[in-house]
Amino acid sequence: MSISAAESRAETVRLPTCTFNPSALSPSADWRELSDGGYSEVYRAKLLGTTVAVKAATSRKKTSCESMLREIRYLRQAGPHPNIVQPYGAFYEGHTLHLVLEYARHCLRSDRVIRQCDPIIVLSGVARALVHIHGLGIIHRDLKSRNVLVSHENRALLIDFGLACDIENDSEEWLSRTVGTKKYRPPEMRDGCSAHPSMDVYVLRAPRTMSQ
Repeated sequence: MSISAAESRAETVRLPTCTFNPSALSPSADWRELSDGGYSEVYRAKLLGTTVAVKAATSRKKTSCESMLREIRYLRQAGPHPNIVQPYGAFYEGHTLHLVLEYARHCLRSDRVIRQCDPIIVLSGVARALVHIHGLGIIHRDLKSRNVLVSHENRALLIDFGLACDIENDSEEWLSRTVGTKKYRPPEMRDGCSAHPSMDVYVLRAPRTMSQ
């Protein structure tokens, strides 16, 4: 099923990884909240006994659903890749879009995780993810420690493609829009330049980005 079908409020959004059945998830009453951001809320749940993350678009911002549909599109294009979070499926519950994702317990934003992980392995994984998506013409545009998960074997997982863009197919207005966390924005974005892989590379090279 295409993304256009998702936009028509279908109950289930299919991704190439599997045909997803929402009833395979544990009851929402058993979900545990992991984070609550401006565009989405993230929960820990079970999918046929396996721990997964469920990302639910919030109603606080009008563009929340649009952002998640964009994320679904880019995850479909980019995956599967060992350093990019794996999508298992998406569905609507009422008017709320949910995205079911691979779960990793740790986030690079945590000082404890930074102290315990192997930084060379983790940052190399992030770099591999960027090389992969840039080869597809995708620019992440929101790279920061909060958007890098770390598995128990030090495998980095790049997440949150809601502000990403496709330099070949997106409008110039979207490509040149200023997005992401202000303190991590590269000079080119602040100057209104069109999206380019160098924007992600700039953030990866800034030590404070991966330690805050």
